[in-house]
Amino acid sequence: MLIGKFFYPTLFFKIKLLTLFLLAILISSCTTVPLATPEKKEFYIIPEVTYLRESPGYEERVISQLYQGDQVIVVENGEIPWWRVEQVSDGQTGWVQKALLSDVPVPSSFYYVITDNVPLLELPKKDSTSLALLAKGERVTKLEGNPQGWWQIKTAATGIKGWLLSVALSKKPIINSEPPRQYYYVAIRNLGLRAKPWIRDEIIKTLHFNEQVQKIAQNSQGWFKVRLPADGVQGWVLSRYLEHLPSIAPRQISPVKTIPKSPKQKEDPVTEPEIM
Repeated sequence: MLIGKFFYPTLFFKIKLLTLFLLAILISSCTTVPLATPEKKEFYIIPEVTYLRESPGYEERVISQLYQGDQVIVVENGEIPWWRVEQVSDGQTGWVQKALLSDVPVPSSFYYVITDNVPLLELPKKDSTSLALLAKGERVTKLEGNPQGWWQIKTAATGIKGWLLSVALSKKPIINSEPPRQYYYVAIRNLGLRAKPWIRDEIIKTLHFNEQVQKIAQNSQGWFKVRLPADGVQGWVLSRYLEHLPSIAPRQISPVKTIPKSPKQKEDPVTEPEIM
């Protein structure tokens, strides 16, 4: 009877002690062992051209452009339909819609400009009007070709269509080691190209929305001296009306507000101080 009397309390105590011990081990393991983070996975851009944005949303500022087949690494995701990614090519990070990403490689349909300052012509002949200058490494899509070796292409960055000789292009991506030329695009409906950096100086030519210009110089008052790739004309424009990338729609310019002059008040006569 004595054995039976003391057996059950002892067994219960041992079970309780074992439970507390296992609980202590579990708590200790949770506090000392860091949680495993998911491995970074590589994805590929599906559309021919899309934008990397500063924050999730179509209205957010564009950081750079992404092209079909570009490789990115997802660094942040969640319930929203946008993922934060890092470009493998240059390490730039930003947001893109996850529906535009593929987890299997996407073949690129682009060709790449071999040399710098390649003229994009209006017609397939050398004396045709130049529509724009293409930089080394710039991406283009082939639209059609002719037996003389001319291809009609569309630029990935601007969507401009024109002609150039196919020997100026390569299927393999071209890395431009030289400092990139600074090209800008008109962000408003019409912009005056002036002979001198002064708002009242004569207008040489009127530039139109998304027209490409090449920056040559600048001054401290916010003016850029630019060159037009189409005809080589040079002049000055206000830099605040230019963007690094083409825009979807012209920027609206707020009308200048004029402050009405207040009527002059009669001033009191100024008296000279007494000499001490």
